[in-house]
Amino acid sequence: MEIECDECKQKFQNKKLLGIHLKSNHIKAFCGACKKEFKNKELLKEHVQNYHLIDTDNT
Repeated sequence: MEIECDECKQKFQNKKLLGIHLKSNHIKAFCGACKKEFKNKELLKEHVQNYHLIDTDNT
């Protein structure tokens, strides 16, 4: 039985895959330094490293 994402209607084989999809595609993240909004935490991390010159690899 497939599970459908309520946000984009994409289908997944199980709840774990849906959860991974939701975290990487539909949960927004905000920069604490400039308040800019990002689609996910990975894009936020890249932004912080490139624009605020903060190393986030150890967090």
